[in-house]
Amino acid sequence: MTAPNSYDIDKICNRIYSECDSLVTWNWDDRFQAVLSEFPADQEKEVMSMLEKHFDSCWDEETINYAPGKIRSVAKGLGELRQGQRLFSSDPDQDALLLGAFWPWGNGERISLRILVDVAAIDIGIEATAPQSIQSPLYS
Repeated sequence: MTAPNSYDIDKICNRIYSECDSLVTWNWDDRFQAVLSEFPADQEKEVMSMLEKHFDSCWDEETINYAPGKIRSVAKGLGELRQGQRLFSSDPDQDALLLGAFWPWGNGERISLRILVDVAAIDIGIEATAPQSIQSPLYS
């Protein structure tokens, strides 16, 4: 699974949003420029399974140290990975980097999921269309 261009980002985002439609509700997160969902922890397995299907890699608080620089940089920008948190990524060697930040809450009752594109890794042709791809569940 790679995400080399805006068409592939569109396809992957649409699949993720479609498969999660019955599980979560999406909102826009201005802080991280991402689509955000918060859902009950009892849906963790279903959402995690969908993420594993659509992303190339999954990083946690231990494996993030071995991740490529782009991935470590995004993790740092999100506030570092803590126990139980996961950062899913598309192939970091491609032009566009699609990410899924899976953050269980401290109370163990809810989980946040953010889908975002690392705009620093995107060339100018893709950058113009990536936000629309990411925000697509908000307009359906």
